[in-house]
Amino acid sequence: MKAAKNEKTDDEVATVAAVERALRILRAFQIGDKSLSLAELGKRTGLYKSTVLRLAYTLETFGYLARTSAGAYQVGPSSLYLGMLFQQALDPADLITPVLQDVVQATGESASYYVEQGGKRVCIYRVTSPHTVRYHIVPGMTMPFDRGAGGKMMLAFRRPYQPQFSAIRRKLVAHSIQEVGSDSAAISCPVFGMDGDLAGVISLTGPYTRFNREAQRRSTPILLAAARKCTLGLGGRWPTETQSLDDGTFGQLQVGGRK
Repeated sequence: MKAAKNEKTDDEVATVAAVERALRILRAFQIGDKSLSLAELGKRTGLYKSTVLRLAYTLETFGYLARTSAGAYQVGPSSLYLGMLFQQALDPADLITPVLQDVVQATGESASYYVEQGGKRVCIYRVTSPHTVRYHIVPGMTMPFDRGAGGKMMLAFRRPYQPQFSAIRRKLVAHSIQEVGSDSAAISCPVFGMDGDLAGVISLTGPYTRFNREAQRRSTPILLAAARKCTLGLGGRWPTETQSLDDGTFGQLQVGGRK
């Protein structure tokens, strides 16, 4: 069905400014925030306090914000209800497997998703490379923590944070060459959950004769984009350049300029 003459297609529709600003207010709340003052909401969103006050009143009316006795703002019960609906509909396999397929198509190497279970690094999703020569891993296999890019990434985000992994936390990428196998190479990126902690690790692996340092360099932006997509799909937040993960918390996010 064709769009009307003056009607924009889905790809051309711009965001509605008032809705975008209201969502900025909701996204200003971080893990650990019990309430935020009007001034703090203005600081975190980059909006004038008068704008925050007007939008917050509407959000409060519909239950997405609530006021404390001191006049500060809290996330309201309607937000919890939406979160429950999201969790009810979420199937991680439906989200992560297509992302892994896209990574394999873009890089030609095998992509895996690992989680920590019982003190072990376990592969739960895997899409293999189309190449005949590839590094063989199947879902259910356990891998070491002390070797490999995926293990380094999990150790980097295990609390309390260890200083030797600060570069990995800052760059959001871990590399390994010939650590798990004599001809293996890998890069890994973190996937964050709704609680802000590490939910899993997405990895790209291949033989070092093909997946050398230059190939890893080219593949890194692709894997970072995939990790970000998985994070957002799981309801997590992807850190920006202004946020620090090295102190164990997400920094305060500034979204846009003042409106």
